[in-house]
Parts: sequence; structure tokens; C-alpha cells
Amino acid sequence: MNEHPLTEKQFWALGGLAVLSPLLRLLPGRACALSGGGAWLSCLMALAPLGGFAVLWYFVRQKGPLGQQLTEQGTVGRILLALLTLWFWLYGGVLLRSGAARFVTAMNVFRGWLPYGVLLLLMAVPAALKGPKPLFRAAEIFLPVLTAVLCVSLLAANGQMDWRELTRIPKSGKLLHGAVPLWNLGSGMLFYSGFFRTGDPPKLRKLLKWLLRLCLTAAAICAAAAGMLGAEVTAKLSQPFFVLLRNLSLSDAFERFEALIVGMWVLPDFAMLAMLLLLSRETAESAVKKPGRMFVLPGAMMMLLFAAILGKNAFRLTLWSEQIVPVATLILTISVPLFLLLFKNSKSGSA
Repeated sequence: MNEHPLTEKQFWALGGLAVLSPLLRLLPGRACALSGGGAWLSCLMALAPLGGFAVLWYFVRQKGPLGQQLTEQGTVGRILLALLTLWFWLYGGVLLRSGAARFVTAMNVFRGWLPYGVLLLLMAVPAALKGPKPLFRAAEIFLPVLTAVLCVSLLAANGQMDWRELTRIPKSGKLLHGAVPLWNLGSGMLFYSGFFRTGDPPKLRKLLKWLLRLCLTAAAICAAAAGMLGAEVTAKLSQPFFVLLRNLSLSDAFERFEALIVGMWVLPDFAMLAMLLLLSRETAESAVKKPGRMFVLPGAMMMLLFAAILGKNAFRLTLWSEQIVPVATLILTISVPLFLLLFKNSKSGSA
């Protein structure tokens, strides 16, 4: 898939952009539901298990992209690649339906999820057909812009927070439980990025630096949500980050700017969806030894189908988004690297 290896900067840029899609959609509510006003502290505590997984990922990734290593495992590896292809399509369907629900609720532009889902796929499919290099280059441009907008939002929230809410720290068990969602998101993103080829293997120092930024960003988002809305309210809202934005004001002349932020939500959703199509293209090509481009459009159709089936009602969508997908992601991100580490074929791949 990667005829032209990525630079390490491009490698981390897309990860930083794509992870904002589940981060802004799920984290404030889930973390506050599990650890209350201590959600921000749980996000910082997640750095420890993420660092442990990062070391495992680093040693496995030194021997080459994960797809290449699985191919070297023969029949078992090809079966795992086929299962991963189905997983990427399934995850894409859940992401597509969840992102559409968020956008429709926030903007009230479409009557249902399908128009947004189709428009998002119309952007993601050409990106996946073109290959990873243009998408990763675009991430280098979009990530600083999105980061600046997010920073402005958090700074605006600073003056409207009740800081006492953040001092209501629960017992250590709840704090550890609250760290699980971010651990899941961070390790999942590392796992997915391991399938892409870089000029040189990613450095452990850069890897840990990326995780530190992720945990600090998540902690700031959770602190802003709990401080402005209250931890209990944040836990009950379906779109807490949007509600936070709707209550911000920068000046008398520019009081409401959530439309700008919601518009920027499209970029992480697009990046994550295009990345999943690229990943399924890679794994399908390695599994059946056919050109990967031929799997992009069927993959998009499968994502639409899964989105329609899994999101028939809010309860089912929540179950998949907040329970099944996180558990499956955690199992995959740990089991596949361990499998490659313990049962590595005698052939060695180049990164």
C-alpha cells in the first residue's frame, strides 16, 4: 500500500487528527460517568498503561509494519488479516453512524444520518483510493488549525469554570476505571498506525511525546466539561462537548462560535474514516493477494450497511459505540502485537 514511505511527522499528524474523532465524541461523557470530577486525573493516569503498551508496540513495530509481519505468518496471519478487514469495516460503520448522529444533533442540517454518511464517504473513498501519502500530508496542514481552535475553546471555558468541581476526586478504583476509555483510544490509534510504512521505524521518544500530548488534551477537555457543566450533567449528556461549546462566549460581538467547531468535527471524522478504509485496503490485499484498490469501494458500502444495521435505535448505537467497540479494540490492540512478538516468523521485514 505504501509505495512512498511516510515521514515521522506525517505519521503522528494523522494519528493526532484522527483520534480527535472518538475523543471529542466519547471521552468527556464516558470519563465523567466513571470517575466524576476526577475525570481529568483519570486521563493523566492513563499515561501509565499507554506507556506500557507503547513499549510493546515499539519493539514489535521495529520489525516492520504489522500487516507485513502478519503476512509472514502464513495461513494464520492471512486469516487474522481477513478478520481485521471485517473489523475495520465494522468499526467504520459505527464511527459513521455515531459521527452522523453527533453532526445532525449539533447542526440540525439533515433530517437523518444517511446524507451526512454518504457525504463523508464521498470524501473518504477518493482519499483511500489515492493512497496514504496525500492524506497524511493533509493532516499536517489541518491538525495545527484544529488544535488552535480547540485551544481557543478551552481558554474561553477557563473563565466560566467552577474549579471546585475538579477537586471532587473519587476513590482510586473509580479513577483507574475512568482511565480505561482513554487507554482504549490511545492504544487503538497506535495499533492502527502500526500498519503504515515509514522511512525509518518510529522513535520511542516521539511515541511517548505523542501519548503525553494526548493525555494532556484529554485531561483539559474533561476538566473544561466537568468545570462548566458539572460532572453529573456531563455524564448524562449525549453530546457534552457540543453543549460546552454552545455555552462559551468570547466577546459581545462573537458570542456563539460552535458552528465553527462543529464544522471542524468533520475533519477528524473524515481522517478516521479514510484511515480505516486505507487499513482495510492494506489488510484485504495481504489476505487474498489481490490489488488493494479494488476493496475500497466495497469497504465503503459495507460501512454504510453496518451503520444502517447497528444504529437502528439509540440504545443499540450506544451499546456498540461505548461497550462492544472499546472491548474489541482493547483485545485486538493487545493480542495482535503479542502474537507477533511471541510467534515472529524467522523472516524479518523492513520498516
